[in-house]
Amino acid sequence: MNNKYDKGGNLIYCRDAAHGEENWWGYDENNRIIYYKNYIGEESWYKYDRYGNKTGIPKEEFEEIKEKNQKYNRFEVMEI
Repeated sequence: MNNKYDKGGNLIYCRDAAHGEENWWGYDENNRIIYYKNYIGEESWYKYDRYGNKTGIPKEEFEEIKEKNQKYNRFEVMEI
């Protein structure tokens, strides 16, 4: 396994060397997961309701939120 973490200690990348499978995660400023991409390329984006419950993102909001979070540099890598 090859794991990478962001500055907050959150797992952002995991690669299974035996199978070559890669998975990615992204987090918001509160260290809550907002993005997941699995080894076959499927992406999931999340937002949170006012109680902190994770909810899926409606398709029409997907691209707007994706662009916003890619501009926010949460993906600085720290290898451990």
